Amino acid sequence: MKILQICGSYSWGGLEMQTFSISEALSESGNEVVIICPQNSQFEKEKFKYGTCIYTINYKNNFFTVIQLFINALQIINPDIIHCQLSKDLHFVVPALKYLKYKTPLVFTKRMSSNINKKDFIHQHFYNRIDKIYAISEFVKSNMFTTTSVKPERIEVLYNGVNLERFNLKLYNKNEEKAKYSIDSNTIVIGITGRISPLKGHIEFIDAMAILKKLVSKNIKFIIVGGASFGEEDYYNQIKKYGIEKLGINNIIFTGYTNDIPKFLSIMDYFVFPSYEESLGNVVLEAMAMGIPVVASNSGAVPEIIKHNYTGILVNSKDDQAIALGVLDYLLNKGKVDIIRQNAISYIKENHNFDLYIDKLQNSYKLLINR
Repeated sequence: MKILQICGSYSWGGLEMQTFSISEALSESGNEVVIICPQNSQFEKEKFKYGTCIYTINYKNNFFTVIQLFINALQIINPDIIHCQLSKDLHFVVPALKYLKYKTPLVFTKRMSSNINKKDFIHQHFYNRIDKIYAISEFVKSNMFTTTSVKPERIEVLYNGVNLERFNLKLYNKNEEKAKYSIDSNTIVIGITGRISPLKGHIEFIDAMAILKKLVSKNIKFIIVGGASFGEEDYYNQIKKYGIEKLGINNIIFTGYTNDIPKFLSIMDYFVFPSYEESLGNVVLEAMAMGIPVVASNSGAVPEIIKHNYTGILVNSKDDQAIALGVLDYLLNKGKVDIIRQNAISYIKENHNFDLYIDKLQNSYKLLINR
């Protein structure tokens, strides 16, 4: 199959990394894959292993110019199927397909919930051209029914997968990895991963860790893994300054942007996910796959993957005290930690195996192309 993946994002978070991983896996499976992405985006900077091609478009042009660029791209690429990973790309690809009179199957992964009513004529026009919509959670699927006029038979839940060969704690020696950051083997490391953005709860994480630091006599180190979202560099610097002032420069590590999340997860003893409302939470899946006990906000789609006191601990969102107590619960209950760790690993293997995800996606593509 010749597959066109489209992601017009300049950021580098879960959505973008999933698109990257999906494209690589589809290429590795013998498909010809092309990614349309913005010029000077992180996509353009990343290195692909399996022959995935990059086609860049200057999204900063005016609306009609971007549509013309998509028309040119579709004529050159001539894909068997098109997969949009970001809703704004539908505004360009649908008019381009209509102009060219192409009946190429179009699929769309809905990764984020929205409070915007999209039942107007224009949005109906865009959604009516889509052959299949993959919602990444039941939460997102329900949100789509609320905000759009999409028919139920055209949308299905397809949960994100985790590459279990990459997110595998057995690949790392925890103490050796800790030593690289001058962290003693007896020091407890509590961390958070993901892009640093206002709704991700980094302030609550820092406040919770400040509370925990007062409650626990053991040596604790805190680590915040990830860089700023596109255009939010000032916010990243604010968070960094706040964290150092609140926790002390010697107690907190800011890694900045990294494409080696498993390495940093390997040094963590506990993982915190304080996002205000998440459509799924790829970073939670990754932490669970590596057997790291998770404390997460009981919001959005998180309860679909975290079962309280079984695969992790759920707490109220925006509640730093609840987060601190959740981590403290782990620290005081070694037996509970062992059980949750094993439950989480088993759950990910059974429900979020990336290889199975790719198989499902390819089968769906083939059905649409044959139809």
